[in-house]
Amino acid sequence: MHHRPTHWLLLLLTTALLHGTAAAQVDPLQDTTAADPTLAEPDFQDARALQHVGTLVPEGFSLEDSLLPVFDTRALAWIAAVLTLALVARVRPLLTMRNVDALVLSLSCLVLLLRDHPGYFETTPAGPGVRWYAYLATAVIAGYWFVRGLTLLRSARPRPIHANMAEGGLAVLAIAGLVMALTTIGNAPLSDGARDGFLGGLVTAETGHLPYGDIETDSRSPLLYLLFAGANRVVPSTFDSHAGPNEMNWQNHEQWKWINWEDVADLRTVLAVNATLFVLLFAAVTLIGRRLHSTPFGLTLGTLLCFYPGFIECFHQPQVTLPATLLAWTILLATIPGIGGLLAILTALAAGLAWGWAFLALPVLLGYFFGKRWNGFGAAFGLIVGISGIVAGLLYLVAPSMPRPDGAMRLAGWQPAYTAEVAEDGALVINKFNVDQELEGNFQSGFWRYLMRETFTLDTPDLQPALPAGVTAGQVFYQRLDADPTARDRLQASYRNRLASEQPVARLRAATRTVLESTWKPRPQSHHVPERPGTWALWSASGDLPESRWTQIRRGGKVLVGLIALVLGLLLFRAKDATCDQLLGGLLSVAAAAVLISAPGAVSNLVLLAPFVLACLAAGGDPEEPAVPATAPRASAS
Repeated sequence: MHHRPTHWLLLLLTTALLHGTAAAQVDPLQDTTAADPTLAEPDFQDARALQHVGTLVPEGFSLEDSLLPVFDTRALAWIAAVLTLALVARVRPLLTMRNVDALVLSLSCLVLLLRDHPGYFETTPAGPGVRWYAYLATAVIAGYWFVRGLTLLRSARPRPIHANMAEGGLAVLAIAGLVMALTTIGNAPLSDGARDGFLGGLVTAETGHLPYGDIETDSRSPLLYLLFAGANRVVPSTFDSHAGPNEMNWQNHEQWKWINWEDVADLRTVLAVNATLFVLLFAAVTLIGRRLHSTPFGLTLGTLLCFYPGFIECFHQPQVTLPATLLAWTILLATIPGIGGLLAILTALAAGLAWGWAFLALPVLLGYFFGKRWNGFGAAFGLIVGISGIVAGLLYLVAPSMPRPDGAMRLAGWQPAYTAEVAEDGALVINKFNVDQELEGNFQSGFWRYLMRETFTLDTPDLQPALPAGVTAGQVFYQRLDADPTARDRLQASYRNRLASEQPVARLRAATRTVLESTWKPRPQSHHVPERPGTWALWSASGDLPESRWTQIRRGGKVLVGLIALVLGLLLFRAKDATCDQLLGGLLSVAAAAVLISAPGAVSNLVLLAPFVLACLAAGGDPEEPAVPATAPRASAS
């Protein structure tokens, strides 16, 4: 009986798709013929015009333009809202948590439309604008998933549920979603994260070490640069030169970086990375649904992933889909008996390297696995192996760089003591910094001063700088030097040579400071313009509290989220018979809290919540339980 809605659903989706395509191609409020004279209706009284009707091809026209659908944002949001209710909600029984989940997920599709409403962003004398309430609604929705995770953590195993459609119809929808998502990835513009990952990957592939301290776009995850470095070797990108298409690499970057390479180069590497990450995410989500419930419900989750607007907008941003994919595989691997603890901890550590907040999943996973014999041993071993791998990566993949005045020095509460520049004759000139006043430190200053605990000076034969009167080279420290780009390149090579002869502990400390400085306090980038302001930017701009108070609120929120992760891990550890559903509840609560407290808030990067929310929908299913016929015979008393 639960397969009857299939025909109505397909009919409804077909109508919505046709409407969405038409709405995207023709704006009923605009007279296109008046705006473009080439589209004016031909004069059918002229025989010459009749000969050319249907043969005029607009500039830039391709066959794909006439075949692939183009979706209006509003139409896609309504399609996703209706599809979510049709695939997840059940009429009987009506008052269930599953129906509430479906309703919240469906309404969030429409809230995302108001998130980008052109109304007032900041609070005005007339009151908050539309976007303010939309931002608030996204925070409330994320708060719902936080509470939903707690209820799943504390509840007994829910009643088994079933998919609303037959497996064949779900397969058709899943394939349609895959085609639409891959088409979106292929047509999406180059995101900031993809640009940074691509450039950093070229440096990594060329030099053998991560690009921290060597290029301006060095603020991304080390895994992102390694991913692009490997992808560039398999699927290299090309640019047009005088001799024809030429492969893009860091050796010839001076030949193509001066042009508008983002628009004219054939960036196959970026397309391959985005498509691969999406396919891996789709596979993980589908397999999660299959393991927790059934194959039809796995296809249901995969379909929701492809159609939900908050997820689609992230598919061309590898800096977001990379941690989301790793988190999805963490959930999937955690369901494997025996070795699930080992594999899940390794992928969770990798996800933390891609998105720092993902480290909060470790206490929840450890608390769950430590209550199980072999998985507990595997989790502990995986933690040791993962940390060892991170240390090895810092020692062998990171070339430590000099601290920046606007980076580690400022975080340590220091001002530069000297400046360095290269004169016209090529000499390295050192001058005293004209400000002797130290900056005001905070609770982070001690940590950064420890990372900068070095005694390297310019007293080396390869430099021989020109010094101020009364100053010797042994008095000028690298970590208190402000150098211009040309002087920094020369000093950087000398600094790395000095550090290469130090003990591993000193090199590890300098490498850690280099990575944290680039990712924690990145260089200001002119082209890094966020698509929309974050939630905390809205709240601080619309409130009467000073900026310092909002900083304290965020710091307190971060501490609270960390404590929540520890408490949830402890609860799972004390529950020796904790189920996989309870583990999902703890992970969902931690993920929702992390998204809320992060700088973008719950209005962007929503694909980070996708693995946990979709896995929550599948929790409680039992694919092994056979359906009971309506006329089941009563058992005999004998």
